[in-house]
Amino acid sequence: MSSAMTRRFQSLLVSSALLLALTGGYITAAKAVSPGPAPTPAGGSVRTPPSRQGNTPRRGITPPSPPVEARGIWVEMKTLPASDTGIRKVVDQLARCHFNLLMLEVNYEGATLYPGPYQDPRFHGLDPLKIVLDEAHRHQMEVHAWVWALKEGRWKASTRSPGGPLLAAHPDWADVDQQGLEVSPGSSYYWLCPHQPAVRAFIVNEMVRLVTTYPLDGIHLDYIRYDRTLLPGSPPPYGCCKVCRADYRKLTGRDPVTLVPFTPAFRAWMAWRETQIDSLVAEIYHRVKAVRPNVCISAAVYPDPTEARRYFSQDWPRWAARTRGASRA
Repeated sequence: MSSAMTRRFQSLLVSSALLLALTGGYITAAKAVSPGPAPTPAGGSVRTPPSRQGNTPRRGITPPSPPVEARGIWVEMKTLPASDTGIRKVVDQLARCHFNLLMLEVNYEGATLYPGPYQDPRFHGLDPLKIVLDEAHRHQMEVHAWVWALKEGRWKASTRSPGGPLLAAHPDWADVDQQGLEVSPGSSYYWLCPHQPAVRAFIVNEMVRLVTTYPLDGIHLDYIRYDRTLLPGSPPPYGCCKVCRADYRKLTGRDPVTLVPFTPAFRAWMAWRETQIDSLVAEIYHRVKAVRPNVCISAAVYPDPTEARRYFSQDWPRWAARTRGASRA
């Protein structure tokens, strides 16, 4: 694993752990995860011994929940074989490694793991998400759908439909930077615009469809942000598609493409962009919870709260605080 990938993996681990530990709303505390069967050297399972007589709770008293360790792993779409037997074998191997929580990548560069108009052609005729869920739940493992929320396919000179199948079908959904480019200099990925109503409706409806169709234990939102901003070597800020520019001019009289970094007007625009991410997270949370209240919702965010807002428009402490209040209401 390259050092860059290692750093990103560590960041995801830290950010997800922070959110799961601190929150109870948009990002809810993880529910009890079954430890699953303990594999024996021969591959069998060891039954959990019955409680001792002295530890049996008295009638009418609810015993405290035992402490449970979540042992999770990210599972990329491209690592799954394109066969029922092969997919089940992968899940079985992960169970034997004592994992009890799978963060399963359900979309990648605009293509989905599950059946639909944008399914990865490699899986046509299969429903890998259903297969993973069947096998994982048989092993008492949780499955959380790892979702690329706003980051889409990368630019490739060799492809006829850059940006992946979703943007090939909806090219106007792509976000644009201050220079008017869909893929900024120094970047290689397309991004969806979080402000456009059609984009927001698609993302939210896909999350609802997932938890309605499949017995998922959680939704894990990755890339629920804009591309990085104002870091050395970063591309110019996104948020300048035709819809954004028109709506922001109507709201403030200013055109985002003319704003100069570090000025008051630029900071106001940064705050407006932050509200686009904040409201999208809220909408996903409320719509999903209305369908499946017990589904765990988590996110991969930049760990430092101040830098998360400054560079990625992620005010995740606000998400947590507001949902903790909602859970108490």
